[in-house]
Amino acid sequence: MRCILLARVNFFRSCMSFAANQYLMFTVKTMKVSPIKIKDSEDHILSLSTDRIYEVLGIEADTYRILSDPESKPYGNNPVLYDPDCFKVIDPQEPDFWVCQYGENGERYCYPPEWNEVGFFEDYHDGVQEVRERFWNMLKVYYPETWNERKGAANIGFQRTPKGAR
Repeated sequence: MRCILLARVNFFRSCMSFAANQYLMFTVKTMKVSPIKIKDSEDHILSLSTDRIYEVLGIEADTYRILSDPESKPYGNNPVLYDPDCFKVIDPQEPDFWVCQYGENGERYCYPPEWNEVGFFEDYHDGVQEVRERFWNMLKVYYPETWNERKGAANIGFQRTPKGAR
């Protein structure tokens, strides 16, 4: 479990004669997985480490959206889709903030509301600056554990994700 910033409240401490910031927090659980193999069913090498645990950032067409390892080439530290068969589920709890929908064939789509729009991740991978900034800003809010691990390697710039990355 971890905490997410819900609201910032300014209050005045009269006895100390200064304003101080206080934070209201709430606890939320996120789905966590660990890779159990290094290649998916199509023989693509995962850009993840088998000795780590990852937060699932969303579900798209029944695949997991996970932030790839920063050092992975050619598209490190990007939100990439992975086959769920490549993972052991460590914590199955899906976050309450996910907005979930079903496609025509019953496939699931679940994301935080700010990412849950058609074309969002396509725009991210095409290097649309506004979308990349929104992704990283919302990652900080919804997934502070992953944000704290990755903030120094945030891929916000216009660099396009290479073809072949999902």
